[in-house]
Amino acid sequence: MPRIRLYTLLIAAIALVSIPSTQSTNSVIYERRVILYSTGLILLEDRISGLTESDKPFTLRFPRNITDNLLDYKAETADGLNLNVNVVKLTENEAVVEVISPVSSHLRLLFLVDGSTLIGQTDLFTLYIPVYPGLNMDIARLNFTLTVLEAAEFKDYPSDFNKSAGKLWLLCENLEPEAFRVERISITGSPLIKVEEFIKTITISEPGDVVVEEFYRILNMGSSTSQVVFNLPADACEADAKDEFGKLQSSSNTEGDALKLTVKPRYELRKGDRYSLTISYKFPAGLLVEHSLFKESHKLNMELGSALPIVTRSLHVDLKLPSYSTIVDVKPENYTVNDNTLNWILETNGYIPVLSPIRPPPTLTLNYKYNVLWSSLKPVLWALCGLAAVATIYYVHKTRILKTTEAVSKAKPSAAAKGISEFISAYEEKLNLRIELRDLESNYLAGNMSRAEYSTRSTKIKNRIAEIDKTIENLKPTIRLAGFSNEVTAIEEAETDLSICDVGLSELRNRYRTGKVSKHVYERLLNEYNKRIRSNENRIRRAVETISSS
Repeated sequence: MPRIRLYTLLIAAIALVSIPSTQSTNSVIYERRVILYSTGLILLEDRISGLTESDKPFTLRFPRNITDNLLDYKAETADGLNLNVNVVKLTENEAVVEVISPVSSHLRLLFLVDGSTLIGQTDLFTLYIPVYPGLNMDIARLNFTLTVLEAAEFKDYPSDFNKSAGKLWLLCENLEPEAFRVERISITGSPLIKVEEFIKTITISEPGDVVVEEFYRILNMGSSTSQVVFNLPADACEADAKDEFGKLQSSSNTEGDALKLTVKPRYELRKGDRYSLTISYKFPAGLLVEHSLFKESHKLNMELGSALPIVTRSLHVDLKLPSYSTIVDVKPENYTVNDNTLNWILETNGYIPVLSPIRPPPTLTLNYKYNVLWSSLKPVLWALCGLAAVATIYYVHKTRILKTTEAVSKAKPSAAAKGISEFISAYEEKLNLRIELRDLESNYLAGNMSRAEYSTRSTKIKNRIAEIDKTIENLKPTIRLAGFSNEVTAIEEAETDLSICDVGLSELRNRYRTGKVSKHVYERLLNEYNKRIRSNENRIRRAVETISSS
């Protein structure tokens, strides 16, 4: 009897061991990559493999400072199928992200965060990064990587992390369900260029070159920097940059599948500085568009992306066509036309931004007609008609013109000499008055003069300058007839730039007084304006000396 009982227990034990366990034997591999972009955006890219049908749906956990600043997010399978994602606030400090019905063993999750909201008043940039994802299932292996700019330096990070140039990483195994870990990581020496305005202008030239200009108004929210790096298409050429004062120093080189353009602003950008600049690059004829001699129909397909990683819910695009072009069809369709220029304001649809680093940019598709031969001949035909009309008028009025010319020639010597003398005297007085006005303003700004006295004396000088300007305008035709047309044109160009400088200086002082411009930016721009003023005044003096010496 004991032997029978022993056999019974042995058989029962073998049966229990042989029954397959219902416990999940998950072998999920989780890779989380975190990238800090130069524009202050933070990208969390999760790749999950080893999922099974029994794993759907699944959830992740995030700190609230991440989910509250989400700019864009999506989940997709290895085949590119988009999945539904819900973000649910769990507690005051945490949120849950639920991915519904994954139908693939391999998934990719992308979360784009506005990192500029996490930056303090110091140069230290502190991130609270979720290292363990809080996945509601076992994780066999986790690979975490944080990548920052080359110029950045890790100031504070967990002791179990590995570090190399611009990178932190961690490998973990056998994480339990809901394993969640958030770490504080501090970074210094990283410029963060926030883009406040972006405008894209595309110009198709007559030979078929496609020239792209991108205007940026930026704000430096990180450490001081003397350069801004843009990533252009690899097949672009003749990359350049400029600001309101002219061309900027830049260099370009090809790295991988992009052309890297490094631009040096006119002055070092410190934390809180705003700056506006325009970059330009070209796709040579035949690459995107080809205008052959006998081909009339043309097509342009072009992505409307940005050379800096940005997220925007509104995008301004201008497209300039060659003269005598005819539009057949365009997508996007909501455009306006003004003098061969198409204008778009592309806006977001729902929560998805117009531009985002985790989505393909919108595409411009244009079909148009342009005949190189006819477009070249048409201006020539108009010119020939104009020449014929001028020739007819010339021969009809030949006698009258000759008599008028002779009369002017006889009166020229005496009238020209007197006019030249008055013109020179007027300009010498005007230049001296401008110097006197600047000295007056300097004394007032230094506190050496009352506001009432400054107002009275400056008004008197400005009124006198206005009287001189009238005299100069009346004398210009006489000076031109005396053979100094080039000198008068040079003076007019210099005067125009002086007027622009005067307006710019006034605006600069107003912005400085109201605190919209820092002191070092004010001093740099003031120096630029003063250089332009001195250059233009010297140009006027040289022209006046040329007139007086002949």
